[in-house]
Amino acid sequence: MVESLRSESSDWDLQLIRGIFVDRDVELIRSISLSLRAVNDSWEWFWDSKGKFSVKSAYHHLWEVQNRAHLNPVSADINWVSVWSLKAPPKVRNLIWRTLSGCLPSLKALNSRRVQISSVCPMCNQMEEDDFHALVACRLARLFWCLTGLSGLIDGCTCFSDFWRKLLAVKPENVDMAAVGCWFLWINRNNQVWNNKSSTPIVLHSSALSYLANWCEAQGRRLAAGVAVRQTEQQWRRPPHGWTKLNVDGAVFVERNSAGFGFVLRNSEGELVAAGNGTLYCRLDPFLVEALTCREALSWLKETGRRNVLVESDSQLLVYALQRETSGNSALDLIIEDCKFLLKEIVNVSVSFIRKTANQAAHSLARAVISGTDRTVWISHPPPCICTALLSDI
Repeated sequence: MVESLRSESSDWDLQLIRGIFVDRDVELIRSISLSLRAVNDSWEWFWDSKGKFSVKSAYHHLWEVQNRAHLNPVSADINWVSVWSLKAPPKVRNLIWRTLSGCLPSLKALNSRRVQISSVCPMCNQMEEDDFHALVACRLARLFWCLTGLSGLIDGCTCFSDFWRKLLAVKPENVDMAAVGCWFLWINRNNQVWNNKSSTPIVLHSSALSYLANWCEAQGRRLAAGVAVRQTEQQWRRPPHGWTKLNVDGAVFVERNSAGFGFVLRNSEGELVAAGNGTLYCRLDPFLVEALTCREALSWLKETGRRNVLVESDSQLLVYALQRETSGNSALDLIIEDCKFLLKEIVNVSVSFIRKTANQAAHSLARAVISGTDRTVWISHPPPCICTALLSDI
């Protein structure tokens, strides 16, 4: 039973586990988040947010596995930031994301989903159409890429993710234009399918250049005119007299397969009372990381006997989950229930949502976690990594 592998502190008994299991299994066991409370052992279905098995969730998981293995293999080293930071319209960024994720409805993809249609490319009528063929390898697409000067990147590529990685590595200055070009190639392909009309590579190239230039010019005018193109920035505010404010934030480090937490406690004068951070051993799920971060911070509040505390998190999902009834049996649900239990144990405490711009100190502290370190707490004297954020909040 799982209970026999737990220590008195309600965490895993590492000494016992390391004496029974191999190193790989030890790390996998540590990634299972345990509840602070005495709860019965139970099965959890990993691919459902509530931990409950359903045919629907199993189907979606199997489809995703098959899709990634056969349609458009997506390597873990894809730079997703490069997609969402493109200086291009949202619909263009969405198209690139869908293509890299294997979600583009090419004819081959539709065939794999039991749509009874021909998978032959409608543009060249020769090859089977997958996303790579439609956007890169088709005869018309290759002529388009010749006009852009990027055709040399196609050699050696077998899928769209190969082409995208080469583009980022060799021609990063052309990535915005390439993304818009993909969008025009896809629109042209759809026009051929539905209207039996298509444009020449020269027209597509000219249209893509004009479209991107016009969009960039429009964005420049909007910024110059002071039109809001992002969320209104929210600033950190001091708590009322006699209260303290605890800001919490979690961080996921995909490159080193770890996560961390950070919390910063300040008084009504904006002065640092305490700050803490440390490593979280869990699945790299952002929501779970935020929940565990909140639990760590609330556990510390309870240990120190503090009261009259306003807790702030930039995770709207977490704040909402703490305000509603928990109905699932997943690890996440158990952590949420732990947080609710701790909130009842602390006198005068509340949790509210704030934007990330008002949570920079906790964010910086979470990002500064050194992998493998347990909870570290600073009293009165802040660590260097959050000094700038603390000063900007005063």
